[in-house]
Amino acid sequence: MPAESANAGYWDLEAFLDSLILELDKAQDTLALKGLTRKLTYTVKDAALELQIFPRYDDGRIRFATARPGEAGASRLSIQLGSIT
Repeated sequence: MPAESANAGYWDLEAFLDSLILELDKAQDTLALKGLTRKLTYTVKDAALELQIFPRYDDGRIRFATARPGEAGASRLSIQLGSIT
């Protein structure tokens, strides 16, 4: 487990996913606007993300710290996003 102070470096999964979704929505809006002025030649159908993390249960919430390169003992969290039509 990483040697850090109480909550330094730990993050909340829900906040992370909310941020990721917000950024994907912004990218989709940008592509939609570009599609009005030029033909779109590509699309992103699926995306996958794999994180090496250290979970921590703290006051009824699970928080995570990202493993650093070469750090042993981390858990793997895989997130796969698919397109919705």
